[in-house]
Amino acid sequence: MNLLKSYKRVVITGAASGIGAALVARFAAEDASIVASDRNEVALRIVANRYNCNHITADVGVPSDVSSLAEKSWKLLGGVDLLCLNAGVAGPHKPVWEKSVAEWEWVLGPNLWGLIHGIQSFVPRMIEQLTPSAILITASAAGFISSPFGADYLASKHASVSIAESLAQEFQSLQLPIDVRVLCPGFVRTNILSSMRDRFGAQFNSDSEAQLASYESLLEASPSPEEVVDIAFRQWNEGAFYLMTHPELDAYVERRHTAISARRLPELA
Repeated sequence: MNLLKSYKRVVITGAASGIGAALVARFAAEDASIVASDRNEVALRIVANRYNCNHITADVGVPSDVSSLAEKSWKLLGGVDLLCLNAGVAGPHKPVWEKSVAEWEWVLGPNLWGLIHGIQSFVPRMIEQLTPSAILITASAAGFISSPFGADYLASKHASVSIAESLAQEFQSLQLPIDVRVLCPGFVRTNILSSMRDRFGAQFNSDSEAQLASYESLLEASPSPEEVVDIAFRQWNEGAFYLMTHPELDAYVERRHTAISARRLPELA
C-alpha cells in the first residue's frame, strides 16, 4: 500500500519550511488536495504558490486559530484523510533555572499546546467522517533521550511521543479507523535554529554562541527534510509506529532505556 496515494485530503501545520514544506511537496506530487498552515504568512504564501495549494495562516499555540483552521479545512477539502501536526520550534540552550517563562512558552506553545489544540479541533471531526484516516505527529528523537540544557524542547518532545502513543491506543481501544504515527528524526537541515537565534539572539553569550554554532554545523551535515520524509514514509509503509529516521541515534535511546532499567540516571553522551 502506497500511503502517498491513500491520503488525498491533507492538512499540514508548520508548512512554511523544513519538514512541513517537504510534506507539502510530496503530497502535491501525488495530486492531493492540501491545506498548508503556518504562522509565518509570507513564507507560507511562497510554499503555497509553489505547490498550488490552499494556505491558512494560523498560530497552533492559539486555540481559536486551530479551531478556525479545522473549520476552514473541512470547507475547503470536504474532510481530512491525513492530519500532519508538524509545527515546532527550539529554545535557547541554557540551564532549566535560567529559562524564563517566556522562553518556556515559546517552545511549549507550538510543540505541546499546538499538538493538543490540533487533536481537540480535528479529531472529533475525523471520527464523524466514519472513514479511515490518519494523523502524523512530528516529535523528535529528543522524545526518547535525555540531555542537559534543553529541558523545554526535550519535555515537549517526550510529551509529543507520549501523546501519540496514548492517541493510537485510544483509537485502537475504541475501534476507530484513525491511524497514528510519530515522526522522530534527529538533526534535519531546517531553519529551526536560525528562527530561535532571530528571537533570542541578544541573550547569547560566548558559551551559548559556541554551542549554537556546533549545532548549526551538525544541521549542515544532516539529511534534508525531503530525505527525512522519504525515510519516514518508507518506514510507515513497512508498519513502523515510531518513524525514526536517524539510525545512528538508536544507541542513545538504548543507553537511556538501559539506565532506566538499572534505576540510574543516563550518562552524558
